[in-house]
Amino acid sequence: MKGIQQLSPLLEKVQKPIHIKEFSGKRVAVDGHGWLLAGAIPHASELARGVEKKDYVTFFIGLITMLRLNNVTPVVVFNGQTLPMKQHMEDVKTKQRKALIERGDKLYEEGKLTNAKKCYERAFFVTQTMVAKIIRELDRLKVQHVVAPYESEPQLAYMLMEKQVDAVISDKTEVLAYGASKVVRGMDRNGHGQFVDQCRLLRLMGLNAYQFIHLCILSGSDAISALPGVAFKTALGMVRRHRTIDGLLAAVQKKYQKRIADNYTKRFKRINDAHMYQFVYNMNLNVYRRMYAVPNGITIQDPGKTPDYLDIPMLRTNNAIVIDPLDVIRDENKENFWPWDAVVYDASGQYQKVSKGLGYTTIHKIEPKSSARSIPLEFKKYTPESKRKSSFINTNKTKSRRL
Repeated sequence: MKGIQQLSPLLEKVQKPIHIKEFSGKRVAVDGHGWLLAGAIPHASELARGVEKKDYVTFFIGLITMLRLNNVTPVVVFNGQTLPMKQHMEDVKTKQRKALIERGDKLYEEGKLTNAKKCYERAFFVTQTMVAKIIRELDRLKVQHVVAPYESEPQLAYMLMEKQVDAVISDKTEVLAYGASKVVRGMDRNGHGQFVDQCRLLRLMGLNAYQFIHLCILSGSDAISALPGVAFKTALGMVRRHRTIDGLLAAVQKKYQKRIADNYTKRFKRINDAHMYQFVYNMNLNVYRRMYAVPNGITIQDPGKTPDYLDIPMLRTNNAIVIDPLDVIRDENKENFWPWDAVVYDASGQYQKVSKGLGYTTIHKIEPKSSARSIPLEFKKYTPESKRKSSFINTNKTKSRRL
């Protein structure tokens, strides 16, 4: 989020130097895309021109090794699908990247290597192929990893809130907006970084966790621009005066033109819903679920439907099922279950697995798992003939993995 960049002066007041050894014996969640980007961007020029480079893999595994040498257990989290509300922006970025690469290629042919490199770096993004290479290495080293259903920031925050990890390593301040309370930023290869306690940050600003989300949205983000004349300090003052989202948006309606405010209010609520009800992966139950349960009688602007395994096969590495009372398992997703399975809530609110024979007949409670693990998988395209088979097979016997 663009607005969160303005938190830097405040973060400097609350963060403190830390070495990763202070988390010895603990589990930490790592922003995998952040480390991958840091290792690959110096080689953006070569990667953009199709030159095979493994330096970013070496960089990434070096950081993992550093954590393990300090007796810290890493759990690496990668981005999943693009949120529906951000798909249009992603399409625009894709066109911009294509234009930059074409310009970079032209400059490279003309021998203007410095300018070409700048174009390639601006166009660079992490591909699924790059993630797949890292995952293979993590499997080899038996390092646990998770592919978030959508964005990695809510996944990182959720794992911390559920006490599945003890801290988060990420340079993205967005994780704070999603509720991550213990974040290590700017960590170097030697394990030195800056520790941010979200509680201290909220006390400094005089906000609660929900108001902090509202501040981040109101300040402007990659999904919504700030209103004209609303700088960070202005946004902070408005959020302090109005402790609820309805009060805040009522003030926006009063202060700005109704035509602008009506449209802004709809987008604001939609982004707020994305913070509250985005899909995440529960490592203990091995299921996809929403970050927070949606209260009865509340209609949300859907921040993402049931995770679609067909778009990103790597999501299957989680080997998860889906729990969502708002969206009963759709027929087109049934091939993702083992076989013909659905998940519902019983009267007590517990998760149940329902196997379909001639109607829903067999009901089994889902037993929580001690931890999630990645299974070497080979993905097969679903066909009606495979209805009594799993949509993926274990390939431990062949000791190979294809993503």
